[in-house]
Amino acid sequence: IINELSAFVAKKGSYEAETGHHDDLVMTLVLFAWTSTQPYFKDLTDINIRDKLYREKIQKMEEELMPFGFMDVGLDIEFQDNDGTLWRVADDDDNQFL
Repeated sequence: IINELSAFVAKKGSYEAETGHHDDLVMTLVLFAWTSTQPYFKDLTDINIRDKLYREKIQKMEEELMPFGFMDVGLDIEFQDNDGTLWRVADDDDNQFL
C-alpha cells in the first residue's frame, strides 16, 4: 500500500498510478473511505467510523493526561501531631504560621 501510495498522482483532474505502477490497493481504500461516509453504510452497519475514531482519540488523550495541582475547596483544615504542634492549611496569601 505504501509503495502504491507513493506512486499515486493527480492526472487531468483525476488520480491514478504513475506509468508502470499499480493503484488497485489505493483505489480499494478510496472506495472504502467513500462508502463509509454514505448514510446507507451507516444504517446498514450501525457504525459511524468517523465518530468512533474521534471518541477513541479523545479517550486516549484523556488517559495520557497527568493530573495536576490541588484544588482548594475552601475548607480550613487543622490537625495536631503527636508532639502537640498545631498545623493548619492556609492560603498562599495568608502568611501566618501557628
